[in-house]
Amino acid sequence: MWHSLSVDEKIEAIKDRIRKAVAKEQYDSALLLIKCLANILYGYNQYYKDDFLEEQMEILKGKLFGALDVPKRSAGGDGNSIFFYDGLGVDDGLELIYVKGLVKAGYHVVYLVRESAKGKFPMLQALLENSKAELLYIPTGLSTLEECRAIYEAQNRADIKAGFLYALPYDVAGVIAFMAAEKNYIRYRINFADYAYWLGGNRASDYCIEYREFGALLSDYYRGIPREHIILQPYYPYIDRDKEFEGFPFPVEKEDFIIFSGGTLYKTVDGEENLYYKMIEFCLDEFAHTKFWYAGNGEDRDAVELNKLRQKYAGRVFWSEEGRNDLFQVLQHVDLYVNTYPIGGGLMLQYAAAAGRVPLIYYRTIESRTQTIIGQKELGIEFNDLEAWKKEIRRLITDEEYRKTKEQRVLHAAIDADKFERNLSMILEQQKNEYGVSYAPLEGMDEIQRVYRERFGKYGVEDVIGKESYLPLLKVCPLIYLYSRMIKRAKKQ
Repeated sequence: MWHSLSVDEKIEAIKDRIRKAVAKEQYDSALLLIKCLANILYGYNQYYKDDFLEEQMEILKGKLFGALDVPKRSAGGDGNSIFFYDGLGVDDGLELIYVKGLVKAGYHVVYLVRESAKGKFPMLQALLENSKAELLYIPTGLSTLEECRAIYEAQNRADIKAGFLYALPYDVAGVIAFMAAEKNYIRYRINFADYAYWLGGNRASDYCIEYREFGALLSDYYRGIPREHIILQPYYPYIDRDKEFEGFPFPVEKEDFIIFSGGTLYKTVDGEENLYYKMIEFCLDEFAHTKFWYAGNGEDRDAVELNKLRQKYAGRVFWSEEGRNDLFQVLQHVDLYVNTYPIGGGLMLQYAAAAGRVPLIYYRTIESRTQTIIGQKELGIEFNDLEAWKKEIRRLITDEEYRKTKEQRVLHAAIDADKFERNLSMILEQQKNEYGVSYAPLEGMDEIQRVYRERFGKYGVEDVIGKESYLPLLKVCPLIYLYSRMIKRAKKQ
């Protein structure tokens, strides 16, 4: 029975169903199964490439797009249009700074996003409209198969010079459409989920753009992407410096020392050790004038330890969900930023650096070290010894002159918009930029995979990938569907 299988056996069972769906020419079911399995692999995160899924995607690409009329053109032709596929449709991602850079460089942007994202990216929409870009929508209600064709048809035009794939790890429609666009134009994948499994491998893009060295190392060592096709492009936080600080969501006294941290809550969960919360508790115990503010979304199951701290230190520990547009101003008004553990944050680190606040990092693996700000290794903010971390945070809290000196050094560590845009133009014209990757050995991968494996084993497939993604799997995979019905009946009895 399904429930008695290991995770890897369940994965193989779904693969067998995909194989059968493709053989029977049930293409929509096959695509849906691939999407669901890719989401499972993303949550499980034990592999960074799956040859079986890539091969099935290649077969489906031929079946779905083999007979389509493709314009005769060479990659990187004379067109001045850039196709940008946005599989997320929000204002707080990399879409905004990439489109801003493309517009500034004088390109005509053809921007495609799902209709369900309307109203969710006002800043980006205003930028697109002011630059006379084409803003296209994928209609709601389409099947996965219809979405594949809609995305392909939107970019199948002779004026496209290059295309950017900005897709969720399990976005089967976006990935297969970009696979079908091979040799139509130069394809770039923006790898924002560099730490995880994602669909496409080296088939959906000609160049993989990484925002930090960790992603480049994974793509080289595990995803099979040639080094000459990996481009390092650090990013910067989009900041509205004219925005006013919206205030603290709790009372603040003059003598308070505010420690801030944030990101999706799962980044702070490391099994039974709960080291991140022990580190925060150390600060609260040692210094009575400290207050801790965490900002980030997350499931209730990932907030257990945070809620324990809120109860134990009532009036000193606070949790607010994401949604504020004044993050830069927030960082300017707190005293210190503590990075998440075991999974480090990237964008938050950069906001802290741009605001001139020391981001303190504890790491055990190369991934939690992050390396997303310039000269990070030389700034004295990284520690993989807990006692050294405690010694540093004591000094940062008690020695204001020392902290201010470090803040001045950190202030210049974030890449700015001009440098990002200059390097983006180099990428489009030369397929390289001024940043290089030092391909050092990947250390601590067992620890990274252990954290994801334990979380997956604790919560299971449905909880990790979400019910919205899991339910379609039940409809097209009878084995899982039958077992789920049995469980529901058992619970009612």
